[in-house]
Amino acid sequence: MNLESIRKEWERKQTTILVVTKKTGDYSAVFIVLKNTDEQYRLHRYFPTGEQWNVSVDKQSVSLEDCLAQLTKAFKEVYPKV
Repeated sequence: MNLESIRKEWERKQTTILVVTKKTGDYSAVFIVLKNTDEQYRLHRYFPTGEQWNVSVDKQSVSLEDCLAQLTKAFKEVYPKV
């Protein structure tokens, strides 16, 4: 499944708030913060495995602050403060 197809499947009836791409060497990940109809937020992480894209729901039904904190944590692991 390509990235566009898997996003359509997993993001139905939700509004995209933020899209961030992280690349470490040859590895890419795409983080999406979504808002659902209940005013709750989700953080999806899309990543390739061979030719296919996969999804991990890293946070769901949480506040926007919780989603952004998880996103910040993921980036600090790659780009630590010097």
